[in-house]
Amino acid sequence: MSLSRFDLSSFINPPNPYRPLRMVHGFDKFDKPLPNGPHFVGETEIEEGLDRFLALGYGGAVVNVGFRDYLESEPQWEVYRRGLRAAIRRDMVLWWYDEKGYPSGTAGGLVTRGHPEFASLGLACYHIRVHGPAEVVFPRPASCRASVWVGAVQGDLRQACRRQFLDLQEHVDAAGTLHWSAPVGDWTVLYLAERVNPAKMIVSGDKEELRHYVNLLDPNVTAEFIRITHEAYYRETPPELWKRFRAIFTDEPALESAYGAGTLPADHPDKDHPPFVPWVGTFPDTFLKAKGYDLRPSLYAIFCSETEEAGYIRQDFYEVMTQLYVNGYFGQIATWCKAHGIASSGHVLNEEWLGTQVACHGDLFAALRRLDVPGIDLLGVDPVSMLNGLGFMTAKQAGSVAHLTGAEEVHCESSGRLSLAERIGQGNLLNVMGVNQITSYWGLDVIDEAQYRAYNDYMGRLALLLRGGRHVCDVALLYPIRAAWSTFVPHSPLASANIDSPAFNTRLDQLGGPVYVQPVRDLIQSQIDLDIIDEQAILDARIEEGRLCVAQERYRIVVIPGADTMGAAAAEKLAEFGRAGGIVFFIDQPPICGESPAGSLRLQHAIASLLASGAGRKVALDQIPQAARAAGADDLTLATPDREVLFTHRQVEGRDVYFVINAAATARRICPRLRVPGPYDLYRPLNGTTGNMSITGEIHLEGFEGVFLVGGRK
Repeated sequence: MSLSRFDLSSFINPPNPYRPLRMVHGFDKFDKPLPNGPHFVGETEIEEGLDRFLALGYGGAVVNVGFRDYLESEPQWEVYRRGLRAAIRRDMVLWWYDEKGYPSGTAGGLVTRGHPEFASLGLACYHIRVHGPAEVVFPRPASCRASVWVGAVQGDLRQACRRQFLDLQEHVDAAGTLHWSAPVGDWTVLYLAERVNPAKMIVSGDKEELRHYVNLLDPNVTAEFIRITHEAYYRETPPELWKRFRAIFTDEPALESAYGAGTLPADHPDKDHPPFVPWVGTFPDTFLKAKGYDLRPSLYAIFCSETEEAGYIRQDFYEVMTQLYVNGYFGQIATWCKAHGIASSGHVLNEEWLGTQVACHGDLFAALRRLDVPGIDLLGVDPVSMLNGLGFMTAKQAGSVAHLTGAEEVHCESSGRLSLAERIGQGNLLNVMGVNQITSYWGLDVIDEAQYRAYNDYMGRLALLLRGGRHVCDVALLYPIRAAWSTFVPHSPLASANIDSPAFNTRLDQLGGPVYVQPVRDLIQSQIDLDIIDEQAILDARIEEGRLCVAQERYRIVVIPGADTMGAAAAEKLAEFGRAGGIVFFIDQPPICGESPAGSLRLQHAIASLLASGAGRKVALDQIPQAARAAGADDLTLATPDREVLFTHRQVEGRDVYFVINAAATARRICPRLRVPGPYDLYRPLNGTTGNMSITGEIHLEGFEGVFLVGGRK
């Protein structure tokens, strides 16, 4: 008979599936060099290494075949199988890691070794200023392989629209050189070209290599990655071992759309730095089928113009780009995993800020939705910085996606040189945001082994009581990705290569900061939990008894951040929600733009009906917590407000479980009032003890401490 999660023995010593997993990049890491040099590790070394991890409190490992002779060495595969058998004898949880370093998709360079045409592509934008009349000759840049579209326009580029551009593609010769007689006036010429993105430093095993990343907009690339990597693991892993794998970890895939720091060595021959977006040669045809119009004459809008028309074009572009990327990479991997009885997992690159989410993924939520176990990374971030910066948003977004899809597990790749108290504080915040599995790179030389064990025990106790069941919260806040699409234009680190869009820079900074992040922070620091939801969740939702129901979530309040753009269909669904008794808050001003001119009219009509009925309300940014509380978001309140106290509420095994944390380093006393009547037991994961809450309801929390309030079985 299995024990309840609430059994004291389980709480003191959580089972392995709830404990952190150790990242082990090859069982040959346990190799002990011999006097004559390294050898392939044997059974004893592997067992000693795994036993040490178990003694430190790990419950399993994320493993891969050794990086030496990656995927191509039978001795390495034998070490891998030897390690799996040793781990299984110890009842360790096993995931496998799909790359030789990161970002995933290259199979350690093997994908582009056989198919150099699979290298990442960009659509680069070069611009020149011309005072006419003048003869313009502009050769195709040396780093580009084909001209895609060339156009010229007069006047302020920020106000440019499609009808003002002269299409100059007919003036481009077979070699890609523009020959054009510019009329009188001041002109800006945009030359858009397909370009193999520069080689960059990619982490490969224990070192960095200068090579090209792959094009994740091309589904053939991912198919080849799966053939080389996933099929090799399936072929080399005996069935009795394969069935013990829980998940596959894909690490930091992304579309290339920025240069980043240190992309090119000083002596690299590729010196031009035009702004660019991800590209594949078939994109115009795919776009035409999806949107019904030729993209090429509208490509100017991807790089400039602040007009409403340009915003519609950008929305279309990034929607199609997202679908190509998500279906081609995450979709193919998810399909393969399902066919082979294993979960897909991992995390993506640049997941923190809304602007880089557009640039690297199109739509972060769309990517995370395709993972059975969505994840994040949080490297070296202490709890105070996490809450004051973007770290808490990284976790809240992934946790929210899990609630929208019904995923029970969300992982975080963690590392850094933090103290035990800081690690516990970080873990508390992760779990409050919905992240309940640690995949660990924590160094072994910062805290001692007893502290290491204490940390892993603590994280196991949190996962034990917070994984699965049903998340309970009243508030949902819209993920404003459509507004980000309509605003985003790529930039180059080389100032002279950019087409200035100062208003857009400001709007995107505001959207990715105060508009989106601040209301989330203010709500959670006012003891009002929430989920971030995307438009897809709104469209898929059921409306029951005045609640917007998605998976097991039941929201009574939806908050629309102060963004100017939103899909018309989502607004219409919210109008239906309002008619059924739901409440919609618009921070400051409601959106005015939809996905098209017709969509904008539909959006405005839906919002007008919400406001007229009283179900929709305009609320100032700094008044959102008070408005939510007044509208019924009162699951937990404090006798004395405290912005350092956060919580989450789940129903697990018929019990209400509140996890309440102190996000500050200093101790505090709190007196929480809970919507669900008690009595409650107090579980302290810091020391594995349980007891009754005091009759006064007062709780003492040490710095960075979290406690569980566990109700009786219903």
